[in-house]
Amino acid sequence: MSILYILLALVVLLVLITVHEFGHYCAGKIFGFKINEFSIGFGPALYKKTKKDGEVFSIRWLPLGGFCAFEGEDEDGKENPEAFNNKPAWKRSIVLLSGVTFNFLFGIL
Repeated sequence: MSILYILLALVVLLVLITVHEFGHYCAGKIFGFKINEFSIGFGPALYKKTKKDGEVFSIRWLPLGGFCAFEGEDEDGKENPEAFNNKPAWKRSIVLLSGVTFNFLFGIL
C-alpha cells in the first residue's frame, strides 16, 4: 500500500509542476517571449516533440521538476528582441510570478 501512496504523491507532484510551468509558458506566449523548451521532469527525454516554430515539448525520466526554457534567459546582450533578458522588467516579473499564480488558482479550483 505504501508504494501506491508514493506513486500517488508523484502523480500529484507532477500535476502541480505541470500547472506551475504552464503558467510561465502562457505568460511568456502572451507577452511574446521566445520559448525554446517546455519540459516536465529532468534527465534524459522519454518523449520529445518539436513544433514548426522550434519550440520543444518534452517529458523526461525524473518526474521531480520541470522547466520552461526561454531564449536568452541566461545570456545578456542577445540581439533577439524576443529573448527573455531583452523584454521589459515588468513583463519578466509577470512571467516569473505566473507559475505560482497558476498554482494558487489551481488550488482554489
